[in-house]
Amino acid sequence: MSQNNLPDFQAVLWDMDGTLVDSEPLHDYSIRWVGDQLGYPVSQDIVDEALGVGHLHCFTIIQSYLNMPIEFPVWMAMVEKTYLESTANILPRANTVEIVKSLHARGIKQAVFSNSPRKIVDANVKGFLRFFDNPDGIFSTVLSIDDVKQRKPFPEGYLLAAKNLNVSPQQCLVIEDSPTGSKAGIAAGMFTIYWPENPNTPIDAKPNMHVRNLDFLLA
Repeated sequence: MSQNNLPDFQAVLWDMDGTLVDSEPLHDYSIRWVGDQLGYPVSQDIVDEALGVGHLHCFTIIQSYLNMPIEFPVWMAMVEKTYLESTANILPRANTVEIVKSLHARGIKQAVFSNSPRKIVDANVKGFLRFFDNPDGIFSTVLSIDDVKQRKPFPEGYLLAAKNLNVSPQQCLVIEDSPTGSKAGIAAGMFTIYWPENPNTPIDAKPNMHVRNLDFLLA
């Protein structure tokens, strides 16, 4: 895979969880800890099914198995508090720090759009940017699920990010680790790169690229 396979682009729109950062272990821990506190342990099979789909959908999946005596807002507050206490130690995925630095040095605009709530997105971004000497201006816009009416797989968030960057959708690359996020990028009319943590993860969509690494984005 090389830069020659890419269209001319002026912006890279990043997913956060599982793409820029390896946040799954923290989400896994938070969901399990809350379940344990409520006396309803969440098995690994349930966690695997529930992660990566947004917290409300995640809660719905867990409830379909466990029927915990708790409403979503209360559960969400507990999960969020537990997660936020852990993000100071969050780690980047692979060489994303080097890639983001390279893109920034070349004057390519970058944005983040995540299906997570604002507090979690901001904490993840802060944890990621601690690897930068000058973090200001690395991401020109950061969007969460709180900024849109329709979550991924709908394109609203990526279209809003492009608008905020003053870049056309056709000039954007979207980088995603999930089928849901990839569908959002495709629906936005953007060149979509699917970079799953497990390269064998099936996808019921047609991204422009399905890759094992992002080294081709380095200058």
